[in-house]
Amino acid sequence: MRTKIFVIIIAIVGALASPALAAPAATDRAHNYWEFSADIRVTDGSRRAVAVPLEARVYAGARTDLADLRIADPAGTEIPYLLYIQKSLAKEKRLPAKVIGKEVTQTESTLTVDLGEAPPSVNNVTIETGRTNFIRKVTLEGSDDLNSWTALRRGIVVYSFSFETHGVYLEQFTREVYAGYGYSRYTGSNLSFRFPEAKYRYLRIRMPHDEDKEPVEITGLGTYKSIETDAVEETFRGTVVKTQADVDTKSVETIVNFGKKDLPISRIAVGVAEMNFFRQVEVYSSNDAKEWTRAGNGALFSISLDKETRDNTTLSFSEVRARYLKLKVLNGDNKPIRLTSVTAYGAKRFIVFIPEKGAGYRLLYGNRAGRTVLYDLAEVLRDKRLEDFGKGILGAEVRNRDFIPYKEQKPWTEDKPYLLWIAMAAIGVGVIILGVQITKKA
Repeated sequence: MRTKIFVIIIAIVGALASPALAAPAATDRAHNYWEFSADIRVTDGSRRAVAVPLEARVYAGARTDLADLRIADPAGTEIPYLLYIQKSLAKEKRLPAKVIGKEVTQTESTLTVDLGEAPPSVNNVTIETGRTNFIRKVTLEGSDDLNSWTALRRGIVVYSFSFETHGVYLEQFTREVYAGYGYSRYTGSNLSFRFPEAKYRYLRIRMPHDEDKEPVEITGLGTYKSIETDAVEETFRGTVVKTQADVDTKSVETIVNFGKKDLPISRIAVGVAEMNFFRQVEVYSSNDAKEWTRAGNGALFSISLDKETRDNTTLSFSEVRARYLKLKVLNGDNKPIRLTSVTAYGAKRFIVFIPEKGAGYRLLYGNRAGRTVLYDLAEVLRDKRLEDFGKGILGAEVRNRDFIPYKEQKPWTEDKPYLLWIAMAAIGVGVIILGVQITKKA
């Protein structure tokens, strides 16, 4: 009898330790587990599907991966949706062009191409040269008879650079000393440009080299028909909250606050007060300004000397979700540069769904346990662009008065540690009773 009692004790202890008796997790459809909601207002119902842009408050209130977003109708039924991002898309076709004239004079280099008797429309060209380390302004012209020429673009700046940044090449432009401040090899070029779509049989590129500059021979001209869809980005204005110098690394760190956490950021543009500088910059991201993760790095520069001007004040990196960015500018032995403004950009998210006419909908977000949902709407709307959708906006944010914060469900032995001691005591008593019974029988 006592042996049976011992077995029952062991079974009860095992059951207490089993996760099977833990309280069931909140179901994903119980809307009390969503902290926030906002009405969806359709402002353009001319298309069957409607795209609603997400706002900074949604990024801040939802999960970082946005897996908890839901659209519900007045009855609480969840409606399929698609989380949509429009990235830049360029479709480009190279057009056949025959070089019929090439010349280098004392004042300019020219090259003429023939697109044929029935010339196609063209809106993009790429200049091909046989050298690097130059910057010039070029003019593109079109003609149907090689006599009368029409300017398609004037004064377009093109350049190609390839050099070691710690060499004297930079110093001649910036007039700064880079001793002991080495960089890797730097290359950069921009030899392509677009222009209003034109239809001429002949195209001519003219590149003045001025009297004081070495001629740059044009070896070819690539002609293209480009159809480009621009990416849709979100803009976040930053506020500089802290600037501090690091004497050991000869750098200055600038911390910028963008106001809301988990903002999607993949590019920044900075304002700089100084001219004629070249600086390497490291970028870090954070949501609390305490724990930092490296986001990327790049070079900022602005060179304006005589008639030569070039600059780069933007940095791109893999998307981060953050409220704060820290920019570490490596100044070396040069006078520090001062960042006057920082603006961040990231891919704008839209939530796309197919509403019923006259029905009201609301967006739910703020459920830390929200799971990713899979709808076939992604296949239904495949290859659609933003212009293919109607438009909507979000109303004011409303906090759920019946909100139930998510609490991870644990086995009783983890949630109530004292049960483990009770179980161990019960096992100990059972072992003693069993031992006494065996001893008596022996």
